[in-house]
Amino acid sequence: TCSEFQNYLGHLSKQGLLAQQKAGTSTLAKYLVSVMDVAFFVYSGSPSVSHSMKLSQIIVGSIRELELAGLSHLELSSYKDKIRRELLAQLMAIRDERSFGLHTLNLLDCLVHMGAHLTSEALDGLLEKRQIGDGDLDAFALLTLIRSCGSRSEAAVFRTRCLRRVESLVKQGKTQPDYETQRAILLLSIPASPDLTNKEVVRATGLTADEVKAMRSSRSASLFAWDSDKHYHERLLLKASRMVY
Repeated sequence: TCSEFQNYLGHLSKQGLLAQQKAGTSTLAKYLVSVMDVAFFVYSGSPSVSHSMKLSQIIVGSIRELELAGLSHLELSSYKDKIRRELLAQLMAIRDERSFGLHTLNLLDCLVHMGAHLTSEALDGLLEKRQIGDGDLDAFALLTLIRSCGSRSEAAVFRTRCLRRVESLVKQGKTQPDYETQRAILLLSIPASPDLTNKEVVRATGLTADEVKAMRSSRSASLFAWDSDKHYHERLLLKASRMVY
């Protein structure tokens, strides 16, 4: 449908029918608002990893289409604000089950991509709504939450809490086989974070200062993509191509 809209708008542009082109762009925006309303309604009824991927794709794809169509800056900002509010509402919705699964992490990534910078209080609320404590967070949840905090001072308190949990998991992984994999993931990911200081990495991972400096100065790949905002749409398409989604 968006492809048909773009062809129609391109035709109007070639004909010099600027008023009709502007009206057509507004119609496209209204159509995509309706699509988003349906998508959020469907997701709210059945949250899952697959549905969160599809919802994120629709969100990012719709914004790209509106940018290509030449929607005004004011209208585009209004559309993005609506998406941010809806995403936050889904994240803060009270669920029957006690969970903090990949579907939640996917929506959190999408919200951050949309430019919503959550404070420590908001992130605390996100865990409380799902009846999740710091001790329930696994490696991937911690990495995603730390990435969402960035280096922002308003999220510093929550970031520190996450790093304490990282430190705990790393220590547990030394003596408890059940935590060995999480320990390895964290040790191969945390040092590559661009938002953490060397001191924070040393304390969280238990590595020496020299080891951390060596890892951060090398070009070794991280197991976690800290620059998820880069080529975000392409990353979603790559994930969606897998059978599980």
